[in-house]
Amino acid sequence: MKIFVEPEDVDQAVPAEVLLWLAVIDRAIADYCTPAQELTAYYKADLYNFFFDNAPRPYNLVYICSMLLDREDAVRKIRKRIATHTLTEKNRSFRSSSF
Repeated sequence: MKIFVEPEDVDQAVPAEVLLWLAVIDRAIADYCTPAQELTAYYKADLYNFFFDNAPRPYNLVYICSMLLDREDAVRKIRKRIATHTLTEKNRSFRSSSF
């Protein structure tokens, strides 16, 4: 599994709960980038809300990054990685299916 949250995104001396939240975010990214047919529509919608809801609601990406990790700038970086990965996967599947 690819790790989307890079180590330089957090301080070197991080508590264990921060590492746990980073693992949660990584898993959510991996699930979100999974082809749609492998996920239920409800789960995909929940993941979309987790990543792209701009209001800090309990345990969404904005809440985790700002309240628990104290890194509001991480939200933008993570969303950019998701978009880049999703576009790359779509292009890869388009290329393979067009030949």
